[in-house]
Amino acid sequence: MRSVFTDRKGRVWAGSAKGLSRWDPAAGSFVSSLRDSYVRHISEGHDGTLWLSTDRGVLNVDPATLRSVTYTHRPDDKRSLGFDRVLATLETSDRSVWVATDGGGGSRLDPTASGAGVSTGWSRGTSTAASSSEASPASAVPTAPPSSSSLS
Repeated sequence: MRSVFTDRKGRVWAGSAKGLSRWDPAAGSFVSSLRDSYVRHISEGHDGTLWLSTDRGVLNVDPATLRSVTYTHRPDDKRSLGFDRVLATLETSDRSVWVATDGGGGSRLDPTASGAGVSTGWSRGTSTAASSSEASPASAVPTAPPSSSSLS
């Protein structure tokens, strides 16, 4: 396990090389929720969504439905996330989401910006912005949740 987090509703989440899992008190174990990424860090946004730092970018996950939007690095798009290996995220009081990457500096998601909405303040001395892996954040389509199973 790389990260353990308790959300505002008291749910316990764990991030690991096997993805995101939620503690199921009835079963007495963690139940796998998202298995697609190595989850290094979990934080919570102002609206209760989870921000996951993964080896495949940043995921913004609705904990009730497990629908997610993914933000990734695109080498041909200077407005994309600085690098896909993300170490941590933090949402600030202005609702910006700061992203620390392992190899691409830092990025900042500005939810009030039009277009891609993410700017990088210090990535390799350039200013860039991140986009969803599927579309711009303004038009990104959430992915369907995977099936659940136990983590071993």
